[in-house]
Parts: sequence; structure tokens; C-alpha cells
Amino acid sequence: MRISSLLVACLFLCACNPAAQTPATPTLGIEPTATVIEPTVTPFLPVDEPTATTTVDEEPAQTSTPEPTGPSCAILQDLNLRSGPGTAYRPPIRVLPGNSVVTPLAFNPTGIPGGSWVYVEYPVSGQKGWVSAGNQFISCNIDLSSLPSIVVGTPLPPPLPRSAISSAPEGSCGDNDLPYVCDVVFSDEAWIQFKVLQDGRELGQADGVEQISFSVIRDGDIVYEITELAKDYCIFGGNGPCNPWVVENYTYRWKAGGAAVQPGEYLVFVEGTVNGILLTWRATFNITLP
Repeated sequence: MRISSLLVACLFLCACNPAAQTPATPTLGIEPTATVIEPTVTPFLPVDEPTATTTVDEEPAQTSTPEPTGPSCAILQDLNLRSGPGTAYRPPIRVLPGNSVVTPLAFNPTGIPGGSWVYVEYPVSGQKGWVSAGNQFISCNIDLSSLPSIVVGTPLPPPLPRSAISSAPEGSCGDNDLPYVCDVVFSDEAWIQFKVLQDGRELGQADGVEQISFSVIRDGDIVYEITELAKDYCIFGGNGPCNPWVVENYTYRWKAGGAAVQPGEYLVFVEGTVNGILLTWRATFNITLP
């Protein structure tokens, strides 16, 4: 009787709880996986503080040419590089451009024909040669006089000045009424020789040629003059053959110890007296120095 009462009580409870009537689904021994959703957190950054980023260290870009660490010279203007210390060493090897940098190797305080000169290497091409050491041409970071000296061979003789007549000759030598004819002979070595002819024969002092004088004028100033009393009547003297241009210390001069010949335009005036008759000849020349 007691068992029957308990059974009835259990049936009553199950009828009152429907959830209890649904059997649990078997899991076959596998635990259910729990899904955990982490909240997204946005960090707060102050507005005036930059966000930190990771970068790879790089070499800083060079904005200027680094200063040379050894002896060096800056070329201040386009400058000839020569095979020896002086303008007597012709022709130049090349022209070094202004603002280039060279390495000084040796020094010569007295070049040919003058001035101080420094032996340098041009790193761009590897060429070596001499440049003028004047302050207007080169600036160095060392005392050039501390550099060694080197032996340099003697330069070749300078090339002769070149002259070209640039005007039609004028003067009494063109007068057909004169009994004499003027003949002006030009050469590279001796420049000008003046001849007086009569009936095709060259005259001299025995024939009444008293004198022949030469004057070279530039910008209204006489730069050179000479008077010849005997044949061959040469502008630089000489009685056969004519004397050549005067060269001293590899520089052409109008006369020994005189002024150096400069390129430019010159007026040459020749005047002669023959048996009391005046002969004149003049023309302009353009002189160039190679």
C-alpha cells in the first residue's frame, strides 16, 4: 500500500512539470564547446602625442659634398692643366673646370717664365699636371710650400707669333712717279724686311739708301722702333739673314729686355730716305700668340 502511494505521487509530479517529461539528448561523451567573445577595446591616445611606429634605421641623405679629409685645392675658375710649371709648357693638357677639386702633390715657386705652380692630380680623370698657384686661380687647405719639389724637363721653344696684315698698305711707296719701288717681305721668323728696288735691282747704302726706320704703334703709343743704316733693312736688325723675333725666358719681346709682345692690332710704319727722296709705307697687322 505504501509503494502504491509513492508511485501515485511521482506520476502526479511529472504531470505537473512538462520540462521534466522531455528526456536529455545524449552527448556520446563529448563536452560542449563554450564560445567566449572577448570585448574589443580601443585604446585612448592623447591627441598631441604621436602614434609610435617602428622604422628601420637608414643612412641620412647627404645634402652637400663632404669636406676632403686630406690635402686638397679648389679650382676657382677654368684653369689650364700643363705638363710643366709655367705657360712655356705648351699646349695645355686640358682645362680644369671651375669649382672642381684637385689633390696637390708638389710645388715649384718659380715657373717658366714665372709665377708659382703646383703639381696636382685631377681625381675625375686621374690626370696629373701643373696649374698656376695664384690666389685668384686656386685655394688650398695646406701651405703649398710644404710640398716636395720635383724635377721637370725643359720646355720646348715657344711657337712663333703669327701676324696677318689687316689693311691695304698706304704711303708714297705706291706712287708710280717715284724712281724707286718698295718691296716688303714677310716671314714667320723675322717678320718684316724692307727692300728698295730700282730697275729690278735691290739698292743699299752704296746706292744712296741713307736709312730705313721702323715704328710699331699700338693704341697711339710706340711700342718698338729701330733705324737700319745697312742692308738687309730688317725690323729686328741683321745684315743677312734678318734677326728673328726676340725671345727671353720663353717670352717674346719687342727687343732684348723690352716689353713682352701682346696679341692685338698694331700699326707698322716704315720710312726710308734714298738719295734725298722720302719713301713711306704703313699698314695694320693683327698679331696672335699660339
